[in-house]
Amino acid sequence: MSTYTVPDGPKALRETLSLAQTALFKTDGLYSEIKNHADRLQRLIDECERKRPTGFDGTHGDRHTPECGCEAGLVVEDGRDGRRL
Repeated sequence: MSTYTVPDGPKALRETLSLAQTALFKTDGLYSEIKNHADRLQRLIDECERKRPTGFDGTHGDRHTPECGCEAGLVVEDGRDGRRL
């Protein structure tokens, strides 16, 4: 397993990776090589989806995680009674 630090959030990364994956299949080349690259891109797309889940309609909605990048995804203890804000 590898860890990469990039300044882009999971939404922007997913959009770029999906675009690249689509473009890859429009290129000429050996299908097995293209498929290998597309599969690798899909694993990255899946990781973006894990960090910022979307529903069947493609929207994020209220499916927040600590890594989604939304303010609502941030979990903050208020310090008084342990309630999450």
